Amino acid sequence: MKLLAFTKAELLLSNTQKGHPFHYAYLSTFGEYPETRMVVNRGVSQDLELTFFTDSRTPKVRQIENDKKVSVLFYHSKKQLQIRVYGEAQIIGRKDFGYSAYLQQVQRNADWTKDYAANSIPGTPRKDEGALIYGNDIFLNVIKVKPKKLDIVLLGAQQHRRSKCELIEGIWAETVVVP
Repeated sequence: MKLLAFTKAELLLSNTQKGHPFHYAYLSTFGEYPETRMVVNRGVSQDLELTFFTDSRTPKVRQIENDKKVSVLFYHSKKQLQIRVYGEAQIIGRKDFGYSAYLQQVQRNADWTKDYAANSIPGTPRKDEGALIYGNDIFLNVIKVKPKKLDIVLLGAQQHRRSKCELIEGIWAETVVVP
């Protein structure tokens, strides 16, 4: 079994299977230091493009605007599958084509809407520990990650397996490497 096919199937399964471990991922960007944070996976396309939502005022938006190179880490503890995705991120904001469909998706879910409607900017100091104040503005950006390379590791009782994959002219090339 090729690891790329197995990996793609698991990533696509995360679109529909409630509680799938790939519902969450770690996104890394470049700031003053490399910065990694957990994000919610909002979708994986057939070509393995990843979609995440974020507050438009977060540092990761500025970091991606300054350097589009990102990495995303997925880990499935039961299957012991680790996927490192290396790619380029694109920010989709209010003025961009397709934004309204994402905004409607968020607005259909009151909890999601609240995630992007705080009056205070994420990461700024709070004056008190009381409840956050929410306004009518939604500060939503969509992050799309177009993968360029994958590093896949499957841990096993008898033997670990590893593949490095690279997107070359629209086709994934998989190379089995030493784990």
